[in-house]
Amino acid sequence: MFKFEKLVFGDLGWGDEFLLALFMTIAVSICSMGLGIFIAIFAAWSKLTYNKILNFIASFYTTVIRGIPELLVIYLIFFGGSAAVMKVAKTFGYVGYIELHAFTISVIAIGVISATYSTEVLRAAYLSINKGQIEAAKSLGLSKFHIFLKILTPQILKHAIPGLGNVWQVTLKDTSLISVTGLV
Repeated sequence: MFKFEKLVFGDLGWGDEFLLALFMTIAVSICSMGLGIFIAIFAAWSKLTYNKILNFIASFYTTVIRGIPELLVIYLIFFGGSAAVMKVAKTFGYVGYIELHAFTISVIAIGVISATYSTEVLRAAYLSINKGQIEAAKSLGLSKFHIFLKILTPQILKHAIPGLGNVWQVTLKDTSLISVTGLV
C-alpha cells in the first residue's frame, strides 16, 4: 500500500492543493518582505535622525508592533483596515460595503510585522559603520548622495543581509497565521 496516496494530484489526492498553498505562501512572503524593507528604510532613517518627532514615531511603532502578538496585528489590520477604507469612502460619498482582498490584507499585515524587525536590522547595520569613513568621504568632496550610494549602502548591506535572512524566516513562518483572513 502506498503511504503517500493522498499527495497525488487530481481528485484522489491533495497534491494540487498543497502546491497551490506553497505558491501562495511564497508569494505572500516575497511581497511582505518587500513591503517590510520599504517601510523599514524610512523607519530606520527616522530612528537615526535628530528630529525628535520622527524618532519618537518610529521608536513607538517598532516597540508596539514587536511587543504585541503577530496574530493581533493581523486581526487589527484585517478588521480595522476594511473599516478605515469604508470610512474614507464614506467621506467621499460612497455608502456601499467595501471588502479588501485577503491577499492584500495579508501582505500589509505581515509586511508591517516584518518592517519592525527589518528596521532594527538596518539601524544596527548603519551604526556598525565607522564614522571615520563618512568623514573621509566628505574630505574627498563627495556629495551626501554619493556618500550614501557608494560608501554607506554597500557596507550596510554587508552587515544587514544576515539579519534580513533571519527576518525572512520569521516572515515565512508568520504566513501560517494569515489563514484567519480567509486566504486559501
